[in-house]
Amino acid sequence: MPSVPVVSNVTQQMIERVSAMSKDWVGSGLSLPPALTERKWSFMFRFPVLVNKNRPRALLVKIARMQGMNLEQSVSHQSLIERTEREYKMLKAIEGVFSTPDKESKGFVYIRPLALFHDLNAIVMEELDCKPLKDYFSQMGFLSSNEQQDEFEFLLRRSAGWLREYHRGMSEPQQVALGEAGLREKLDAACRGLSRVIPAEKLRNIQKGILEAIGAVKNETIPFAMVHGDYHCSNIMVTPSHQVCSLDADFLRAPAYEDLAKFLIDLETRGLQTLLNGQYVRPSLVKRFQSAIEDVYFEDAEYNRLVLEIFITLALIYKWKIDEDVLNQSGMAQKIIRTLLAPWRRRYFSNLIQKRLETLGTLTSQQTNPGVGGLS
Repeated sequence: MPSVPVVSNVTQQMIERVSAMSKDWVGSGLSLPPALTERKWSFMFRFPVLVNKNRPRALLVKIARMQGMNLEQSVSHQSLIERTEREYKMLKAIEGVFSTPDKESKGFVYIRPLALFHDLNAIVMEELDCKPLKDYFSQMGFLSSNEQQDEFEFLLRRSAGWLREYHRGMSEPQQVALGEAGLREKLDAACRGLSRVIPAEKLRNIQKGILEAIGAVKNETIPFAMVHGDYHCSNIMVTPSHQVCSLDADFLRAPAYEDLAKFLIDLETRGLQTLLNGQYVRPSLVKRFQSAIEDVYFEDAEYNRLVLEIFITLALIYKWKIDEDVLNQSGMAQKIIRTLLAPWRRRYFSNLIQKRLETLGTLTSQQTNPGVGGLS
């Protein structure tokens, strides 16, 4: 693998370069030295801004890493450098979409990228005063008030709108044939990961139900767009004034429904929901929240419900696969806890998928027998 020379004294170089450019970026000096946070997949320098009225509170410098890498190794690793370049390109593209006044008036914001330091594998960006949407989800438990529920629904609606504008603005969406083979591949890949925890006959029934639904819509077209790839409550950020944006987007073209499906099932499959068998946020409230997301995303436009349900069901199966992968890759202490909880989580995922299969069966019948009630 090609590489660049290891940079010595990375921290000092970072301080000198960011300090020299800070006034051009935000019109202010910085408080030094910066705080350095070591994360699983990145190092993050935080430079507080000395005078922060009408300015960001801090500048952030992100250096991608692989688990276990030190700072010098992360700076010089070629595949990480390429990943950082893609992330910076994505941030600039999002800035282009959401920096217009009309987007701000709708409650959408973005993380402002300031510079890409190729030789340090680093992205410089403004810090945004925000917290993840998952913090609001955690308030939706048994004792949540009507005001809290309304606030969370409002934020979900804004988040659905942000996703819609992302799909429209990052590239021109195009109607593309559904691609029966591609969906079969996604189904096979997810099911292979679950073959050790789902009885063979039950797994065949799951595959059969989804394949019948795929066959019923194989001639449909769906919107392809530049997708986010990881759109959920942990990656959606909310400012104190309830503006929303998102982090960690991919930069690839795929069916737009993949993002929407992941967002919808995230409300059903977050840790508190799986731990409490879907009762932390009661099912009727989840359904209300999901309907709000769909209403905003589609803006009353007609769409094929069966196609969306296929993507939702595939997203559920894949989420279960990820849950099992995390269990297998956990350290000893976490693995013991996850193993003890596994029967509850598996039962919950199984029940969710069974309900979706019943919905798929009904919609497939309607699709293949228009007299029963056709789908638009």
